[in-house]
Amino acid sequence: IPVELRARMGNRVFGCDVCQDVCPYTLAAQPVHDPDFAPASVENAFPSLERLVTMTQAEFYETYSGTAIIRAKRAGMARNAAIALGNSADPRAEPILTRMLHEHDEPIARGHAAWALNHLTEGGSRELLRHAELRETDAYVMQEIRSALAA
Repeated sequence: IPVELRARMGNRVFGCDVCQDVCPYTLAAQPVHDPDFAPASVENAFPSLERLVTMTQAEFYETYSGTAIIRAKRAGMARNAAIALGNSADPRAEPILTRMLHEHDEPIARGHAAWALNHLTEGGSRELLRHAELRETDAYVMQEIRSALAA
């Protein structure tokens, strides 16, 4: 996701709700309470951002198989959750993003965690980012870390 769009995403991690809000075809639709369209659980409808960044591949498929979220894939949802955490202004997000930057198996998620950590701490995470840069082997993630350090 381009850097210039990340802050504008706010806390959104999946766009279906936005699409439904702005789609001219759904504006005329009447609400229907159909159990077939109900989420399997509250956690499915409103997942915690921490859970989205820590899910294993198996947990992701078990939780979201048969839903539109599967299209975003686990890496995409983790990336989006990192952005939402970075935009949250919640200091409890810092250790989640730090762990994600160091441990997540998907480079796209680690790269976006670098941006999110820097954005959340308003530049106060430079030492953490420098440490991550020394350990990182993926070129994309290194680029994101350097971009965050330069911001």
